[in-house]
Amino acid sequence: FKRFIRFHLVYPEEALKAKEQGNVAIQCVISEKGEALYPKIVKHVSASVDAEAMHLFKLLKWTPAIASVTKKIIATELVVAFPFEISKYKKYCKERGFEKPDIIDKPADSSFVVYEKIDKLPAYFYGNDSLVKYINTSLEYPSAAKIQNIEGTVVLNCIVETDGKLSNIRVEKPVGGGCSEEAIEVLAKTRWVPAISNGKYVRYELHYPIAFTLQGAFHDNTIKGQGGQ
Repeated sequence: FKRFIRFHLVYPEEALKAKEQGNVAIQCVISEKGEALYPKIVKHVSASVDAEAMHLFKLLKWTPAIASVTKKIIATELVVAFPFEISKYKKYCKERGFEKPDIIDKPADSSFVVYEKIDKLPAYFYGNDSLVKYINTSLEYPSAAKIQNIEGTVVLNCIVETDGKLSNIRVEKPVGGGCSEEAIEVLAKTRWVPAISNGKYVRYELHYPIAFTLQGAFHDNTIKGQGGQ
C-alpha cells in the first residue's frame, strides 16, 4: 500500500497551492469476492484531495478477510486512510523513475474495470528490448541471496493502468533472499503504453517474470498477459 501511494498519488494542483494536507479516510465493505462495496469518505481534507483519494481507492484490488476461528472467507468493514503530505509527495516525485510524457493520443476508459479481452497488449514505453536492458542494468542482486546462493525466477502480477503506470503489484511466484522485493521495486518504476480495447486505453492484468541467476546475464523476459487479441 505504501508503494502504491508512493507511485500513484497525484497531488491536486489547487491543493498544493493552498497547502492542504491531511488523511482522507474511506470506509467500505470488502466482500467475500474481494469487491470494495459502499465506499464513503468518513474523514475529509478538501474537495480536490478527497476526489484524488477516491480515485486511488478505486484502483486498489483486495484480498477478502478470513475468520480466525472458522478459517472461512468473510465480508468485513474496512477503513482505509490515504495520507496527503506535501513534503513526502515532493520526495515521491523525485523517486519516481517513470516520469515520461503523458500518453494522450487515445481516450482512457474510466470504468475502473480490468479488461480480459483486448485489441492490443500493453508494451513498455521504450520497447521490450529496452525493458530487458533496463532490468539488466537496474536489478541489484540482493546480498542475502548471494550469500545463500539463491537463484530463480520471480513472477509478478500487476495491473497496467490507463496512464501506463503499474499498480497492485504482487508476487505470484516468489524467490527468497530479497529477490522478490527487488523485482517489485525495479518493475514498479517502469512506464508502459496501456492495453487498447475499442480505441481506448484500458486497465489490464499483466504477468511478468524476472530471473535472478548468479552466473551470466539475466534471462530475457517475455510479456504474458491474460486474455489476448
